[in-house]
Amino acid sequence: MQVVKNGSQNHILPERRQAHRIIEISDAEKQRISETIVEMYRKGHSLPDIAKLLGKAKDTVRTALLKAGIELRPSVALPVHATWRDPGKRNIRPYYGFCYFQGRVAPDPREYDNLLLIHRLWKKGTNPNRIADMLNEKRIPGRSASSWNRNSVVLILKRFEDGIISIKGDQYELR
Repeated sequence: MQVVKNGSQNHILPERRQAHRIIEISDAEKQRISETIVEMYRKGHSLPDIAKLLGKAKDTVRTALLKAGIELRPSVALPVHATWRDPGKRNIRPYYGFCYFQGRVAPDPREYDNLLLIHRLWKKGTNPNRIADMLNEKRIPGRSASSWNRNSVVLILKRFEDGIISIKGDQYELR
């Protein structure tokens, strides 16, 4: 019994007993779950993503990976262009025109056409100020700002110049 003080009076509350169901998982089932976790992690899913998909705790997923001898990806952000060398989702957002899809960096369907337009205009010799004005005239939304400006266009163009975004045929990809 539990005693609870309420002002100056003591109340005695009855304890409630609850029946617990214990579920036994066989070693073969544990092994299958562990293999599934390892496979998903190698495909690039993050620990929270795996935990959510399998209905497990994130710590359970982490423990299973460590027991399997898998080296975990660093949780500290790397320089942006270095993160795409290794497959898998990171805790940073990809450059404009790209997004995460199934744990990998892929062209963003909302921004990719705008990235192509910026590159075409730049190749024709249009300056960054005029490109920003054209994007604003067409009401093309930026990623986070309400309108385009010269600096946001220059940053995108610098990625083309530095080879971070490369062209293969008619496709652009991150290096």
